[in-house]
Amino acid sequence: MGEVKNKMQNFSNGNRHIIETAALFHLSFEGIHPFIDGNGRTGRLILNLMLMQAGYPPIDVKFADRREYYSCFDSYYRDDDSSPMVNMVGEYVKEKLSQYISL
Repeated sequence: MGEVKNKMQNFSNGNRHIIETAALFHLSFEGIHPFIDGNGRTGRLILNLMLMQAGYPPIDVKFADRREYYSCFDSYYRDDDSSPMVNMVGEYVKEKLSQYISL
């Protein structure tokens, strides 16, 4: 688990927005596969922890969006392009905040 902690600390440094930081960490964390099963769930929990620590609401990746979600990993690992995941996380946060405002 030391590798996970080191990755979290490395991603926390810098001038990135927390949404970008959390998305990049999530992409990187999923690539190390520390667990036989549940890696995705664990990664999404950590992503939400990072968002919540910064005052943002937790997000829920919808089952209907799973192909887009997996495509984000392909873009990152195949094309070195993190923007699809950053945009997806950002859109989920925006959607959640809009729900809160409408209440």
